[in-house]
Amino acid sequence: GYLDQVHFQDGTLVKQGDLLFTIDQRPFKAALNQAQAQVDSAKTLVEFSKMQFERAETLSREGNIPVSTLDDRRREYLAAQAQLDGAEAALENASLDLEFTEIKAPFSGRVDRRLISPGNLVQADQTVLTTIVSIDPINFYFDIDERTYFAYARDARERGGVMQEGAGGVDVGVRVADRDAATFKGKLDFAENRLDEATGTMRARARFDNKDGVLQP
Repeated sequence: GYLDQVHFQDGTLVKQGDLLFTIDQRPFKAALNQAQAQVDSAKTLVEFSKMQFERAETLSREGNIPVSTLDDRRREYLAAQAQLDGAEAALENASLDLEFTEIKAPFSGRVDRRLISPGNLVQADQTVLTTIVSIDPINFYFDIDERTYFAYARDARERGGVMQEGAGGVDVGVRVADRDAATFKGKLDFAENRLDEATGTMRARARFDNKDGVLQP
């Protein structure tokens, strides 16, 4: 569809669930209305075919119609039921398509600039509209050498933890360039499951609380 509205200012903080973009909803509302009409029509057909089938059952018990006619009414009723099931599935898909025209923040963080303006075509799974980075908490990725890895792994085992699961929450500190004396404290929460043979290092991740937003991605 075509982008209709942008609901944020570039570079601002957004919360999970905030509305960011709206795709032109008119064709999707029309498709939803059409799907609803198909459901209504299918329900009417089910009611009619059910009535015909029940009437045929009565006539068959009285010996007034052949069994083949009863079978025909049964098939018509079952076919109408199947048609209703298909129409209801199409209605659900149309409802989801309309819901997806409202693009919301999947998590809280700082949104980048918009990469597309209203009026431009948006293609599902292809068009990047913007990006969001998590600010609080914030993750730091870093490499540790083999010796450090084994030291952390041994410490984790002694405390009943596993290195790949964060070594039981080992403390990690980080400093920023303009705050030489300040060390921000976080917790190791993940490490890769093998060493890089080329570098002899392993990628690890630590998570830091960052409510004041001092640390930046």
